Amino acid sequence: LPVIECIGTVGQEYEDPLGGYFLAISERVALGEPIDQALWRTARVIDRPEMDFLAISITIQMETGGSLAEALGNLADLLRQRER
Repeated sequence: LPVIECIGTVGQEYEDPLGGYFLAISERVALGEPIDQALWRTARVIDRPEMDFLAISITIQMETGGSLAEALGNLADLLRQRER
């Protein structure tokens, strides 16, 4: 799935506040805002390092074609470690 579809799915599947943030990203992109700008706008509102990392990962992947799956896997590992 394209990244923006995945973001929209997160928005639909998760409760607020997280779901609402991701729905807002999806809606902004649908209205023509570039995905990286929509992500950074939300990252500033949420003010969490995990959201910054998500925005960085997707922005880098868009600019360089890097491995988004690997970057998101690293983010998932980080989140799991922080839960412990």
